[in-house]
Amino acid sequence: MNELVRKNENILEKNVTVELYYKLNFDGDRTCGYTKIFQDRQENYDSEEPYEIYMELYECGLSEEEATERFNKVVEEVKSGKIDVGS
Repeated sequence: MNELVRKNENILEKNVTVELYYKLNFDGDRTCGYTKIFQDRQENYDSEEPYEIYMELYECGLSEEEATERFNKVVEEVKSGKIDVGS
């Protein structure tokens, strides 16, 4: 069983990347992971860190499926415009 869930999805039409990072079977902190949305800055990848637009923290105790469902929900909210990423 994986102990770490990581996913990335580029949403080209919005010029962003959505990232999931979640630690399974871990309860030492209040939060065990997050989904972040980064603005893609293709012309500046060498000189700047990607700009973080949004972050959603996840409590410990989620299964891999639950963490992935929350990630997918954020991806769909970006695509539908519910989360405004400025594009």
